[in-house]
Amino acid sequence: MRGMILAVSFQTVAELWAWAEESRWGNAQRAGLEHFLSRFVVVPYSTELGQTWARVMTAARRKGRRMEAGDAWIAATAVLYAAPLLTHDEDFVGLDIVGLDVICHA
Repeated sequence: MRGMILAVSFQTVAELWAWAEESRWGNAQRAGLEHFLSRFVVVPYSTELGQTWARVMTAARRKGRRMEAGDAWIAATAVLYAAPLLTHDEDFVGLDIVGLDVICHA
């Protein structure tokens, strides 16, 4: 991924901060998370992203795959921007959604 623009969904940011809250991280760890996140472009919500989310959720259901809403936001972000989804989460593997290119390093 060297030399590429790295982006994360607003959903990913929310999940990481929830992890910090649940783990009761202190100020130093939170500052580290903030520094880590500063290396990424954060893709915000848009109407077009919402429409893509609906297509992703519907496509997964039609294929018999249950998707968490948060995972669908992340997948929809990748689909909308035609970006590969680099993840450690095997839930994305085998989704077979048009426009979703999953690179999983679990």
